[in-house]
Amino acid sequence: MFTSPVGLTHPGRELLFWANETEILVCDLHNGHIVTKLRGTGAAIAGVRSSKKSERSVKNRISSIVWRGAGGGGGSSGVVMGGSNMPGAIFSAHLDGQIRSWAPRLEGADEDVDEDSIEEVGEAKTKKRKALNDVYKSLMGQKITFT
Repeated sequence: MFTSPVGLTHPGRELLFWANETEILVCDLHNGHIVTKLRGTGAAIAGVRSSKKSERSVKNRISSIVWRGAGGGGGSSGVVMGGSNMPGAIFSAHLDGQIRSWAPRLEGADEDVDEDSIEEVGEAKTKKRKALNDVYKSLMGQKITFT
């Protein structure tokens, strides 16, 4: 269980993240209302164990959750693995060995940036190839004879 990082939400609108068996409940810290539930995909209950007591074994129970900020120095935004529009994320560890990332999607598409950068990379490669070809031709075009 943890609260939203400082500066991520407006003052007085902080959120409480609470791992509840197979889902993460996001609650308003001040009035306790549930804002949303973060649920993974797949079956939640593996079956009933045959023992003295009937207890269900939850396949993907959440064992721990953590917030990973994207910026340095304790900030919650900045450059991070996962794209230019990744502000930070919640990571949850599950008893079935999975680690899930719960990241918000921000405005702007990474694909637009990628298309431009692909064109720029292609132009740069063409220029480098031409420069190397010119150097090769200038070196190989002259015949040097030793006497």
